[in-house]
Amino acid sequence: MIGELLGKGKTAEVFAWDTDLALKLFYRGHEDDARKEYENALCIQNLDIPVAKCYGKIEADHRMGILYERIDGSSSLELFLKEKNICGMAKQLAETHKTMLRCMGTGLPNYKDILQKNILRAQCIAEGEKQQILKILAELPSGDRLCHGDFHPDNLLYSNEAFWVIDFMNVACGHPVLDIARTVFLLKYVPAEGVEDTLRDALTTAYIKEMDMNVELLDRSLIVIAAARAGEMQHDEEECRVAMEYLQSNFLII
Repeated sequence: MIGELLGKGKTAEVFAWDTDLALKLFYRGHEDDARKEYENALCIQNLDIPVAKCYGKIEADHRMGILYERIDGSSSLELFLKEKNICGMAKQLAETHKTMLRCMGTGLPNYKDILQKNILRAQCIAEGEKQQILKILAELPSGDRLCHGDFHPDNLLYSNEAFWVIDFMNVACGHPVLDIARTVFLLKYVPAEGVEDTLRDALTTAYIKEMDMNVELLDRSLIVIAAARAGEMQHDEEECRVAMEYLQSNFLII
């Protein structure tokens, strides 16, 4: 039986289910998202990463849902806003992210293919610029690592003195720099409620330092990530504006 509402996002709500389980119940119209996340969850749940176990999919209230091990706790974003511990948060983000990126992404969608599709669907980017960005994407290294695809503090839960990764909608197989660039873009350029710009900038800088990335490679990857974000979120005016502002400043789109 569906219990109390534990949380909600753009594609689904999460409810208590019995005492030890949680039901991620997708909104109507997001059946493909539910199927994709379920397949992804099965691919990664036996890897050596801190994720909730998946216990199957069900239908409830004429909506598709996935049953997960229930993890009660606070998001790392809430923890960060409370403590303002920039170094501590950056270290935890980096440590957890590195744990994921050490795993193989066998059986998961190719990250470059996903980015290419989203770039091509970005209506706010002119065709000539798209082709230039796709050329940058093609020149970036390929890889076989597990990439989360949406790794940020709100997708990292703190419970019982441990951190747990959630939301497997966008997991893919690719090179770590693509996933790191995605996290950098989300941390620095996508506004989070209650997080001031100076705090966001400081956390991003500390995270990049912890990940020890090649700056030139990261910068080229960020162009690709921003363009893909514009296509992924093309129906969200604010998200598109953020992505285009980045491209106009860093890729000279007129």
